[in-house]
Amino acid sequence: MTTIEKGVLDRIEDGLHAVIIVESVQQEFIIAASKLPPDAKEGMYFEVSIKDGDIVDLAFDQQETALMKEAIEGQLKRLQAKSGKSRFKRN
Repeated sequence: MTTIEKGVLDRIEDGLHAVIIVESVQQEFIIAASKLPPDAKEGMYFEVSIKDGDIVDLAFDQQETALMKEAIEGQLKRLQAKSGKSRFKRN
């Protein structure tokens, strides 16, 4: 049975292997980097097809990638807006 889940490209190791994290199944998958689209970057989201514990197909999820990027930028702006004094002393 094949299931379709959302996964994020966590990193590419040595240019040969890609690590995709699928939070819904709490698992990290390692695939050949050659299976990724040529413009794939860390942080991109994909719809992955999982069969027998392996990723058998993946497709770039532009909408999820844009939503997550927007959420991260929003959090960063909120953190930067907290312009309170640091609790740490400078030397």
